[in-house]
Amino acid sequence: SGFVGDLLKMFGGDVIHTAAFEEFGVFNNAQELEKVLFQIGCWNNLLPFYTKFSGTMPINIETALRASIKDALPVENKITQLKKSYFPVKNTVSASELETYFHCPYRHLLQYILKIQPKQNILPTKMQYGSFLHDVLKTFAQSFKDVSTVSNEEIDKFLNEELVPLAQKQYDSSVLKKTFINFLRNESRIVLQSYVQEQKYSNFKPKYLEEKVFKPFVNNLNLIGFVDRVDVCGDNFRIIDFKTGETGTVLTELFYGLKLQLFLYANLIQEKTKLKCAGLYYFDCRSKYSKNSKLLNGLTLKDNQVVLNMDSRLCDAGVKSNLLGMSRKKTKTEQEFAFKDGKTVENFEPLFEYANKICEIATQEMRQGFIESKPFKDACSICPYISICKHRDADGYRVQQKKRKVTDGT
Repeated sequence: SGFVGDLLKMFGGDVIHTAAFEEFGVFNNAQELEKVLFQIGCWNNLLPFYTKFSGTMPINIETALRASIKDALPVENKITQLKKSYFPVKNTVSASELETYFHCPYRHLLQYILKIQPKQNILPTKMQYGSFLHDVLKTFAQSFKDVSTVSNEEIDKFLNEELVPLAQKQYDSSVLKKTFINFLRNESRIVLQSYVQEQKYSNFKPKYLEEKVFKPFVNNLNLIGFVDRVDVCGDNFRIIDFKTGETGTVLTELFYGLKLQLFLYANLIQEKTKLKCAGLYYFDCRSKYSKNSKLLNGLTLKDNQVVLNMDSRLCDAGVKSNLLGMSRKKTKTEQEFAFKDGKTVENFEPLFEYANKICEIATQEMRQGFIESKPFKDACSICPYISICKHRDADGYRVQQKKRKVTDGT
């Protein structure tokens, strides 16, 4: 009976396979959804059918098919629900989702529309480690009134009390053996020591931790997310995002849409607090630093007082900040910017506008159903869905031929 069932699936009259899709012909706007679904056949054909004909179908049929795939339920029982379009139901979007779309539209389809979960196992993952460190840093900041005065002994005491309960929130109990717990303890200690050092020399102090943002955004969507840390000094603020992985050149990644979170969230915080953005940074949570590395990778407002508030040690000549990668110039003219190296901008507003504009374009493409497998170069190396799309180098990449400079509105 099983063999007969397989034959029926392979050759049954109610099934049209991918190779036969060309015979479907031109779509007619008057064609009823029920007829489309009948001609497609079984549910397994929906994804390859949708992938092949996306952009050529009437919008009502296209959105219905997209919803059908997302629901992962028998097609014949979901006719009414299938007629609902995607975006009117899903009225929120996050920075992470937008970044995923720019990495690869097809991955966005699989992860955020179809909600296909990668294969799970009990082995530790980078995502778990990142979530664990976020919990450690948040709990640490909430446990002390002034982090800048915390000693190494107090850090060790904190980890003795809090590390295991926080690890149990992220990891399977079978993983939390002595060796792995010691690894987490050593890594956490180094990161917390860096946190204390950064606060010791900075006049910017945490105002919000894991601050939720929710605001009307582009194309009738609401932007939703959480900002790891917002620091305030006088009339200025900076935002910090804790990262356990590599962070590239911030402006280049903004240009390609690969890193939007800092810019989108900083813009929202500026509107909410009426303060001026003085910096946006990725806090390097990796434990091993090279000799010339900096703890905060990002952009700083080109203002002498702002820089001194970021790292008060720069008041002295000959000091190079391991926080910002800046040092004081040996000679300078009057009113000239006093520091060299590091990444500075005259004004953040053009960058905020650029981030919003490319997000508007991205959400328009999502609504139109663009799901082509067009990854940004090297995105496939970290994609959990490569076995589904089977993208090859010869298929092409979603990369601009010529890179345009994105600084100060140019």
